[in-house]
Amino acid sequence: MQSANAFLGTIVLGALLVGCGGRYATSEDLLSLPTRPPSPVDADSLLASQGEASDPVDLEGAIALVLGHNPELRAAAEQVLATDAGRVQTHAWDNPELLVDLEGIGGDRRGFRQTEVTVALGMPVDVFGKRGTRIRVAEAEVEATRARFVETRRQLVAQTRLAFHKVLAAQELLRISMDRFRATEETAVATARQVDAGKVPPLHQIRAEVAREAARSRVESARALVQAARLELASLWGAADASVKGSLRSTTPQIDRSSLADLLLASNPRLLEALWIAERQRRHRDRISRERMPDVTPALGVRWLTESGHQDFVAGVAIGLPILDRKAAAMTAAERTHAASLAKVEAIRRELLAELTLVLQRLDEATTRFQAYVSEIVPRAQEALDLARTGYEGGKFGYLELLDAQNTFIDVESGRADALIALDQALTRLEGLFDHAMDETMPLDSPNKRKTP
Repeated sequence: MQSANAFLGTIVLGALLVGCGGRYATSEDLLSLPTRPPSPVDADSLLASQGEASDPVDLEGAIALVLGHNPELRAAAEQVLATDAGRVQTHAWDNPELLVDLEGIGGDRRGFRQTEVTVALGMPVDVFGKRGTRIRVAEAEVEATRARFVETRRQLVAQTRLAFHKVLAAQELLRISMDRFRATEETAVATARQVDAGKVPPLHQIRAEVAREAARSRVESARALVQAARLELASLWGAADASVKGSLRSTTPQIDRSSLADLLLASNPRLLEALWIAERQRRHRDRISRERMPDVTPALGVRWLTESGHQDFVAGVAIGLPILDRKAAAMTAAERTHAASLAKVEAIRRELLAELTLVLQRLDEATTRFQAYVSEIVPRAQEALDLARTGYEGGKFGYLELLDAQNTFIDVESGRADALIALDQALTRLEGLFDHAMDETMPLDSPNKRKTP
């Protein structure tokens, strides 16, 4: 009876060891990513309905619609959960081995009367920490997948910012086109009065009307551009159309540029993913090194002698002999892969710094250009057009002088709009790098900090 109890206790102990695994990730675990992304990740309701935006939306509303209805983000979230389930699996212990040995069956031993029955339970023992290395590799994989999720979210937000401001830019171009049409309409009306009074030949009226119709055509083209930009924005959350509210930025906020590079390298999820991939490869190399050690499986059981009814304990150990496979090639592959991942980290660092430098350079150029238009070029062109129009109506200037001043003003207004759009786009791309708006109320040293391996 004591031996039977001992045998049962061995089985229970093995079962308890098998059950000592990690827990599965919950929704709260997923939301506690390095950047704490606020988007929902419920697989059953994330895409239950298409996003609608019948009323005009601002930038934050557009971002919320995209994050709530984008299938790419859902796929990234599901991949995090799948990878985390794999991490949980690595916490499980190896299964025990049940050995049943029958000796002396049949023959001159009269069936089972003189048979020796041995029942033993073997449990692999992690002497060299192989299980721990598997867990650490899986944990690094989870962190890399989480960073990939955050990068997917950042790219979606940056894409939404660009699409939203593209609509604003198209609306600004439409406004400029309508101003141009009104200017040509005023000139056409003034020319018609001059023709009726016999002061100018009818040819001038024909030229003015041709310019007006050309401006009308540009208005229609601008309207089509606005509609296309709205459709592009609405497609990000699955709607048929989207109207926006807001305006292009015409001022550059005060930015502490001395810390931008360090902040970008510390907060960019793409670089974070590359760092975790490199860390995963390093841990994989350590895992391969430990797997070169032999496996050890001790066993404990009970043996019965059926003829005498005698019972006793048996114990043994099985040790693997790593002779034929020393995993030399696997170690070389792991070292090379780790070196490649480190090179990838450096490549991403350089790419991010180069992109930041280019965006800041474009921001400076657009700011200088726009300020020149606002402070000098546009006022002077407007003044020249007003003088030309007044002089033309009073008979002091001819039609060619008025037409030249009008065309100059139209070109200047178009240049001012281009400078404004370039300034707004540069700010938008800069915000996309850091995943937050660049305004004076946002401290640049505290957005979405991520831990590094």
